[in-house]
Amino acid sequence: MIAAGEKEAAYRRVTACMDKIPVDLVADLTRELMNSDFRYLEHSGEQIPIPHIDPGMISLMEVLRKNRFEIYIISASNQVSVRVIGEEYLGLDPGRIFGIDPETGEDRMGRKILTENLKEPAPVNSGKAELYRTVIGGELPLLTAGDSELDFPMLDLVAEGGIVLWRGDEGGFSRLKEQTGERAEVISLKDAGFPGEGSQ
Repeated sequence: MIAAGEKEAAYRRVTACMDKIPVDLVADLTRELMNSDFRYLEHSGEQIPIPHIDPGMISLMEVLRKNRFEIYIISASNQVSVRVIGEEYLGLDPGRIFGIDPETGEDRMGRKILTENLKEPAPVNSGKAELYRTVIGGELPLLTAGDSELDFPMLDLVAEGGIVLWRGDEGGFSRLKEQTGERAEVISLKDAGFPGEGSQ
């Protein structure tokens, strides 16, 4: 099992490795992957899942919008891709979509490029909660959702009497219920027929 600190470092490293890649290229590749019918990419004999939007999550967001909820995405993926997906595929305001955000520069051709320098707080592990408090602020969320134990600090922000939606494994669900206690209701979406960790 990979320790949380190693996973956090890996998320940061993946985004930092995009150093010198044009922002427009990252956005275009994100759209290409999202629009593809492929479920996996092959690399060195490994199958790497391509994220796709879960129809159940779209339905949930529609219900939340109808009931005037403000919806935010806080993701440990790179901010360029997260904003393309959130804005173009989920119809969210880009100002409410946050990912790991590299500083940008300009290449010799005048294109905007990513750098290896990441803005803080990077939304990984406790950074998700820190980003919520410093950038979004205001009231605590009535509903939080996640699929990884790196989401626990953010999920723990839920207001008293709120709801935490869990898409991860059974072990994580048990630990999350224990952490949350009686303060909020924790619901496993896997039990409700949603795909599990890493599907989105």
